[in-house]
Amino acid sequence: METRCTFALPVSAATIVAATAMNETLSIEKNALYYAVTAQLQGGGDIMCKIQIGDAVRVGHARGGYNICSAQLNSVPINGGWG
Repeated sequence: METRCTFALPVSAATIVAATAMNETLSIEKNALYYAVTAQLQGGGDIMCKIQIGDAVRVGHARGGYNICSAQLNSVPINGGWG
């Protein structure tokens, strides 16, 4: 079973110059039901958020205003995987 979870918030060319990309790899909890990541724009721009555990990936996207990007990856108790 996978033991790491990767969160990514890459910054596109349309975002504010002061913004920076974020990539974090964290240990996962054995009994976690899900992992989620959210990011909110501050008045404009374009953002993609991604969560990945092993081969399972969920991606979110937000553009403009104060919109919120979100991605959630759920555990699959039947097979012990993620999807």
